[in-house]
Order: sequence, then C-alpha cells, then structure tokens
Amino acid sequence: MVEDDAPRRAPKMSPRERKYWGTLAACAVLGGIIGFAMAFTGMLDSKDPTAMLYSNAALPRNLALVIAALWGLGLPIGCLFYHHYADEQDQHAYLWACTMGWYIFVVLTPTWWLLGRGGLTPPVDIGVIFLVSMVVNALVWLWKRYV
Repeated sequence: MVEDDAPRRAPKMSPRERKYWGTLAACAVLGGIIGFAMAFTGMLDSKDPTAMLYSNAALPRNLALVIAALWGLGLPIGCLFYHHYADEQDQHAYLWACTMGWYIFVVLTPTWWLLGRGGLTPPVDIGVIFLVSMVVNALVWLWKRYV
C-alpha cells in the first residue's frame, strides 16, 4: 500500500458557506469595533481600559449615538443575513441557544430585581444580565452546533 504524502486539504466551501462565515465574521468585526470604541473611551477617562465595557458610566453623546446606530441597525441586518445563509443544523442550534439565553434573562432579571428590592443584592445591572444571557446563548449554540 502506497501512502499519500500530499498534504490534506480542507474541502472547498460552497458559496453559501462562504457567505455564512462572512456574515459571522462581519458581525464579529462590528462587535469588535463597538467594544474597542467603548474601551478606548474608557482608556481616555480611566486607568482601567475595560472600565467603559463593564460600566454604566456616561458615554460622549456622539459615541453613544454611533454605537446605538451600529448595534440597532447592524445587528438586525446581520441576523437577516445569518438566517438567510444558515443551514438547518445552524438554525436548530440558534433556536436552542436563543431560547436558553432568553430563559436565563427571564429568570435572572426578576429574581435579581426582587432580591434587590429586599435589600439582599445590589440594584439590577442590566449589563451583567445581558452578558450572562449572551454567554449562555454562545455556549448552547457551540454545544448544539459542534457536539
């Protein structure tokens, strides 16, 4: 038996797959731009470069407007492209991920709010709840998609 010494190559992606991964990459770049802009603003005002990412401090109005527009318009457009190019396996993973992220949000928000009203926790921090929901969303998507 003769062994093939030629390097193995990944199968060529279809046009749909290229558009799918391009959409995910574009959304990641958009998120990176938003995160960098917030962190850079934090570096100008603080010794901690991540201060603005995890704080509720005021943003400059123009920056807030630009970031809100990027998020409020960019995310829905990215979602439309994602759903257009995603296959059935991705759609299934996305459905589960969104459902679990939503459940975390719906359970955590009122629970924290009630505990806060009772003086048992600090007031609700929507940024923390959003982050937890998105982490759960991402982990479930990765699990359903790749495991």
